Amino acid sequence: MMLRVVSSEEERFLDTEEVTGSIPVPPTKNTRHPVKGCLFLFLPPLFPYNRHVFNKKGRAVLISGIGIDLCKISRISRAIENKAFVERVFSAEEKAYAESSKNPARHYASAFAAKEAFAKAGGWGLSKVGLRSISVSRLGGAPELHLSGHAKDLLLERKVLRIHLSLSHEGDMAIAVVILEARDDSFL
Repeated sequence: MMLRVVSSEEERFLDTEEVTGSIPVPPTKNTRHPVKGCLFLFLPPLFPYNRHVFNKKGRAVLISGIGIDLCKISRISRAIENKAFVERVFSAEEKAYAESSKNPARHYASAFAAKEAFAKAGGWGLSKVGLRSISVSRLGGAPELHLSGHAKDLLLERKVLRIHLSLSHEGDMAIAVVILEARDDSFL
C-alpha cells in the first residue's frame, strides 16, 4: 500500500466530498502542511464510496449491517446460576451445547454476545428483537444464527440474504461479530 502526503488543498477537497456528496477534481501536487514539519497521510478506504463487496462468484453484495459485541464470561457465569435467566434467554439447543462443555459460561457468553451483535447490526436494539427470537446453533461445527418471530420479520423488511456470524472467546471475554448481507440496496 502506498502512502501519500495530503496537502491543505486536498483536505478541502476531502471535506467538500463528505459534506456535499459531490466529487470535485482533486489537486494534483503533494505538499507539506503549512504547520512546519507536519505531514498528513491519506489512506484510501477499503471499500471506497460504497458498501459493496464481491462474493466468490464475482457478484456485488451489499453489507447492510455490521454488529459486534463483547461479553464478560465471569458476568454470565454469575447470571447462569439463576436458572430463570437461562430459561428466559437461551434456547434448548444453546443450553445443550453449553452444558456439554467443560466451561459452559464461555458458550453462554458467546451466544449472548451473538444476540447483541445481531441487534446492533440491524440497528434495532435487543429489546425490539427479543432474546428468544435469536438462537445460535452449531450445525457442522460452524456457528449459525437461527431466527424466529419478530427477528425474522425484521430481516425480511431489510431484504437480508445472508447472516454471517463469528464467535470467539479468550480469557474472561467472549466476542461475536455479525454481518448482514442484503439482496439489494432498496432499503437505503
